[in-house]
Amino acid sequence: MNIGADGTVSVVPMGQSPETIAAVGRIKLVNPATDQLALGSDGLMHLADGATAPADPAVALKSGVLESSNVDPSQTLVQMIQLSRQYELQIRSIKSADENAQSASRLLQMT
Repeated sequence: MNIGADGTVSVVPMGQSPETIAAVGRIKLVNPATDQLALGSDGLMHLADGATAPADPAVALKSGVLESSNVDPSQTLVQMIQLSRQYELQIRSIKSADENAQSASRLLQMT
């Protein structure tokens, strides 16, 4: 199976040579404006008015390409460790301030 940049889906029919290619369908490529889209109850984006978007010849596909993640795992792990340390430091500061306030309160009660 091969998917062309224009969305054409082609296959080699069973029993045929690899040079024999048959187009079996075409993926409709669209590019609607983001203000026309709404999140549906199925978790997918749909046109807000329920209509179908027209085909856009300027849109192209890349076959055999995987979309990469926009997250760098090592950088995210380092940020999580930094945030955890900052949280622990802030908790210690709050506990220390609370202990100081309790000590000051005890001293005032003695006098």
